[in-house]
This record gives sequence, C-alpha cells and structure tokens, in this order.
Amino acid sequence: MIKAFLFVTSMFLLVGCGDYGTFHKYVDCALIGKNCPVNQDQFDDMVEIIEEQTNDIEDLDNRLDALEAARQNELVVTEVIDPCGDRAGSLDEVLLDTNQGVMAWYSGLGLTLLEDGNYRTTDRQRCSFSIVNGEYVK
Repeated sequence: MIKAFLFVTSMFLLVGCGDYGTFHKYVDCALIGKNCPVNQDQFDDMVEIIEEQTNDIEDLDNRLDALEAARQNELVVTEVIDPCGDRAGSLDEVLLDTNQGVMAWYSGLGLTLLEDGNYRTTDRQRCSFSIVNGEYVK
C-alpha cells in the first residue's frame, strides 16, 4: 500500500515538473497492466524518485516513532493537589498528579512516585491522605 502511494505521489511530482504526457501514459498503462510508452531513462528516473521518497517516508516514520516514545515517557503534570487545603500564611506541601501517577518531593530523594498506601504531610499541618490504585484519596 505504501509503495502504491509512493508511486502515485511520485507521478504527481513528475506532473509538477511539466512531464504530464509521460505521467498520464505511464499511469494509464500501469493501471491496466500494459507495456508503458516511456524510455528506460524516464523509467529509471521515476524509480529513483520513488526510492528516494520511500527512504524519506521511512525516515519520517522512524522520527515519529521516536517522538511518540519520548512523549509517552515525559512527565506531564495534570493537577496540583493540596492534600491539607489552603491555609494562608503557612508553608504548604502539595502533591503532583502526573501522567505517571501521584508524586511528592522528598528531601534527599527528590521527586518520587507515591505507591499505594497511607501518608502524612511533613509540613505544620501534618494532614493524612492515601494513594489507592495510583490515585489520590483524601
């Protein structure tokens, strides 16, 4: 299917270069399975264009795969959770709900994914919360 797409695309590129007659005859013949009235040089040029476009498409495909893999691995914060609620004038710890789970910052550890369990904040409010099935529960 990709080669058929590349073939048609290549033929349209040839039309863009002003070689409509060759394109038209070649496509008509190719579609009905007859010998095509193009010389070997024209045919070789078309094959070369198709091969180059095939390589370009494969390169783009590989780049898209790499970008998709990187996107799936990147950390995206979807919500900032304040487990104790807002308290004016006090240092307030928050959690980060991310595409990889709920995370908290621990001194000496850094940003850490919280496993299922019960927790208490280390700020003055010392409120409790739980993580159940990777989700924050108050």
